[in-house]
Amino acid sequence: MYPLQAFPTLSVLKDFTPYRGIILSSPIELTDQENKLSFSSIHAAVKSGQIDTTFILTRIAQEWNYDLELLKEGNGETGVADHSFVVYAHEKSTPQIIRWKQGKAQIILTLGARPQQKHFIAIGNEAAGATIDKLNELFINPAEHFEISAEVNNQIVNTVVPYRVFDNLFKVQVNLFIPMDMKLSPTQFKHYISLANSCKLSVCPHHEVFTSIYIPHLKINLKCDDSKEISEDILKIIYNEGISRCQDLMTYLLGQCLVPHYGAHAHIAPIDFSLEDLERARWLDVQSKILVDSNYSVNSTLWNNISVSINFTEADLKVLRGTGADIAQRKIFQEVPYNEDLLGHLVQSLIYLPMDLMKKKKYEGIYPPFTVRGGVKSDKQSFDKFEDVGEENNAGYLMKIEPLKNPYFSVHHGIPVRVDHTVSVWREIDKEALACDVWYDLNSSHLHVANLYRISVPTE
Repeated sequence: MYPLQAFPTLSVLKDFTPYRGIILSSPIELTDQENKLSFSSIHAAVKSGQIDTTFILTRIAQEWNYDLELLKEGNGETGVADHSFVVYAHEKSTPQIIRWKQGKAQIILTLGARPQQKHFIAIGNEAAGATIDKLNELFINPAEHFEISAEVNNQIVNTVVPYRVFDNLFKVQVNLFIPMDMKLSPTQFKHYISLANSCKLSVCPHHEVFTSIYIPHLKINLKCDDSKEISEDILKIIYNEGISRCQDLMTYLLGQCLVPHYGAHAHIAPIDFSLEDLERARWLDVQSKILVDSNYSVNSTLWNNISVSINFTEADLKVLRGTGADIAQRKIFQEVPYNEDLLGHLVQSLIYLPMDLMKKKKYEGIYPPFTVRGGVKSDKQSFDKFEDVGEENNAGYLMKIEPLKNPYFSVHHGIPVRVDHTVSVWREIDKEALACDVWYDLNSSHLHVANLYRISVPTE
């Protein structure tokens, strides 16, 4: 068994392509005394990692004929050729992240807990589809399910399915409307096996037999007849959304023990809260989405994947004071360059960071165009046009990336990363720079942004 910090992140990013993820959850049994504790006290107890994983390891060992003691040791051996099982744990307890290989099949398991609830998360590549299905079957709780029969390969098979496999982390909703006699057709049984715990899945007896699929972020609402299987393209959309939700939960579980002051300022407003703080908080939300959404834009040629920590998205609002444009000095309808805002400049610097790191020539028009009285101007044109505004309003921007003196760990899409660089931006008139810490890997084009804070303007 190894510490979480030893997880081979770069190797995983290189060799592992997620295809499907599942989340299995169950309540934590608390004593009467523990039930009387406050929410924060329960949370602290959960963070201590006292979650017993013996049951899970035992079921896995029985199903795949592994040596249970070797699994508990977590050093990679399983007792079966070409199968490995390496455990990375927080202080030899939970949360744990496990790298499990079965030939070409690769699975990342995460075990951990939130207040009053424990979680078992599995993400596998395409070759691991049968293993993910078997994990679903192994850890179903019969008390929360009802028995049905299904025709499989011309034989009647009795099994149990949940009335609802429901987790608010998922966004895609799938409803299986089955016959009143509880007998699933082969098509519906296949739908159930391929979707359980990867979306909001409900199984409902109904006089009409069909499957409905609602994918809210794409505005897709489908109705599939019993005779038709869900297309591979739709399954991939469902799986991709499910993987994102799995990674979000993995990030939360590992972040509690890996990330310094994880979410310490989330949803906490300063005592002297002002309208500027309100505007900056909203703008931080917008800029965070721009940063993450750049994965799916033309900028995806720069980064394949960007993640942003809660310590950035929910930063202390005091950090953002003074980062906006100096609107107090503007006259109404005065034309002002787009990149006046320091937070926006930091986000653009992060998006185009590979160009600076690889010392390539920057793109022309690096900043989005802005509208000037109905016309579109570039940044260079705007600075040429408004030289008479004054140097204090036309201050240039500077950016610096440098090694972090005290590196630390964070979580990028559910796996540990070592944050070891700082990116800072400032205007010529600023006394403090706006900075964030980052981890990046140019080979896989992954970027993680860890936090947001102010520092003195760099002198070198």
